[in-house]
Amino acid sequence: QMVGFPGTRGPGFDTAYMKPGTQNVCAKPHAIQVDQSGERYMNEASSYEHICQTMMERDAVVPAIPSWAIMDSQYMIKYPLHNKMGSRIPKGWRESGWLKEGNTIEELAEKIGVPPEKLRATVDRWNGFVDAGLDADFQRGCDREYQGYLGDHLAPQGPARTLGKIEKGPFYAVDVVPGDVDTYGGVMTDCEARVLKKDGSPFGNLYACGITTASPMGDVYPGAGASIGPSMTFGWIAARHAAGLGNQDLT
Repeated sequence: QMVGFPGTRGPGFDTAYMKPGTQNVCAKPHAIQVDQSGERYMNEASSYEHICQTMMERDAVVPAIPSWAIMDSQYMIKYPLHNKMGSRIPKGWRESGWLKEGNTIEELAEKIGVPPEKLRATVDRWNGFVDAGLDADFQRGCDREYQGYLGDHLAPQGPARTLGKIEKGPFYAVDVVPGDVDTYGGVMTDCEARVLKKDGSPFGNLYACGITTASPMGDVYPGAGASIGPSMTFGWIAARHAAGLGNQDLT
């Protein structure tokens, strides 16, 4: 299993995906993420590994790779996109076809190949949630302080940091694809950081720590740097054990 990071294939990048990913786009007001049927299907302010897991799960039911980040002109004026601030649209974005643009939601839907009536209904539903001050479908911005951190810090603390109507044209879309940051997988180790065979016995004098090992946090990835603490700790434990010092007195 991989730790995913959503990204978009913007022009001018040598690699397939850009960072920061589109998680930072869709978690802000005036933006949502939809699948290829035009439906919203996630809490866009979730942590990035959850976003990618949700994308892949959704894609098994409805085509969702790529998905689409949908935003309006308010977003383009207020927030960064692909390292750009302000309402001016770089010429290359349109020429490359990366940025899709429409004067209406229906026109935008035609350009990204989703049913216009479905995208219209999705946007109307989202705008209703914004009016109510609560995302009734996925509780965006309600769950953790982390979700508000990705939103608009000038807005009041709480769901308002991530809520904003998609109502002022032109309207825009960029594709969203899952990338990878890390792996949950790796070799199994014991409490002395020794690599284990299938039968659970130590594999000679072979030690491992960090992201070469199965994650001590299972399929959860708390965030950037989460592997550093276990790497340091089990690296130190491995060194002590290899030197014959033992670790029994460290509890």
